[in-house]
Amino acid sequence: MSTSKKYNEALSNFEFVIGKSKNLYTEQALLGAARITFSQKEYSRAIGYYKKLATLTETRNNLIEAKTGIMRSYYLLNDYDNTINSAKELLNTDKLSDVIAREARFKMAKSLYAKERNALALEEFQTLATEVSSPEGAESKYLTAEILFKQGEYQKAEEVIGDFRRKNNATPVLDGQRFYSLVGYFCCSGRQFSGIANFTKHNRLL
Repeated sequence: MSTSKKYNEALSNFEFVIGKSKNLYTEQALLGAARITFSQKEYSRAIGYYKKLATLTETRNNLIEAKTGIMRSYYLLNDYDNTINSAKELLNTDKLSDVIAREARFKMAKSLYAKERNALALEEFQTLATEVSSPEGAESKYLTAEILFKQGEYQKAEEVIGDFRRKNNATPVLDGQRFYSLVGYFCCSGRQFSGIANFTKHNRLL
């Protein structure tokens, strides 16, 4: 039996349990169904299972997984309003790990940016950009510079890029190509950008 068929069979079994009155297996069935539908990119279905799980679960880990799954699903559906709301709800959950909290804040910031709520997005990106060792931190540093550039804050944008270059020496987690594009923006706008010499032929920051 193929992996796909095994998952579909498991999902059918989980749904059978979910359709019954609440019992000892309901919570695990909801968790299993949510995970399978999410992995199959059926995000709307996954949201339904995750929401039911969040409502009835009695364990903190399952509650956090449910809220995280809801946020991720909305984000992957490009439903930015619900991503923002679910990220806020997740961030208000007790004993949230730093990794999940960072992801929630990042997805909220990206959603705000997608909605062109740049001032609020910038606040979140600047908070995340205090470190660049994580993908979210590095991406936030880039997006901070991008927003500042769009706002005409060229000097501040250049300072952000310079700060990234210094920090990225130790942890090169983000390809310099995207920062290179900002250098291009500076050049096209007629501004001198001292950081252009800091790129190698591989478009990585030195």
